[in-house]
Amino acid sequence: MSKIGKAGPQNAAISDTERAVIEKDDTRILVLDEDLAGKIKIIKEGQFVEKTGADTLKLIGDIVPVNKIEVIRRVKENLIKSYPLSALELAEKIVNICPIAKQNDVWKAISDNDIKNNTDYSAYVFRNKKQEDTYRETGVLPSVPSIYNENAVTFIVKIIEVKNDGI
Repeated sequence: MSKIGKAGPQNAAISDTERAVIEKDDTRILVLDEDLAGKIKIIKEGQFVEKTGADTLKLIGDIVPVNKIEVIRRVKENLIKSYPLSALELAEKIVNICPIAKQNDVWKAISDNDIKNNTDYSAYVFRNKKQEDTYRETGVLPSVPSIYNENAVTFIVKIIEVKNDGI
């Protein structure tokens, strides 16, 4: 953020590896090959050494404008693999790890920290494509369950422990 402040937002570009693009504003976009975008890693300034440093990417050549961009939508295929826990399983696991926790503490932590909307911890399970499309268009969430991963367990346990240490 400090570098953006120094350079000015008009001179900053955003690298979005999820969508495989580098954007500078609404009109200038550099589209990366999906395989290349997945290999990009960020290194700390000063840690780059040509022979023994971290893996790097060197872009050489001209940027060629294209008249047509084919958009490929990536869909997370197996949500259950990434988010194996139902809400009740999540609560049970948290109570087993942190006996001072109650189920209502888990629900409060989920709500207070907007965990259902954070894909680091949770995903919605839409019943059909129409439900998902309607949600994306309107922002109104129908009654759909959420599923959770181990990161959610760790995060919520920390929240509950900190809360109870402060009492």
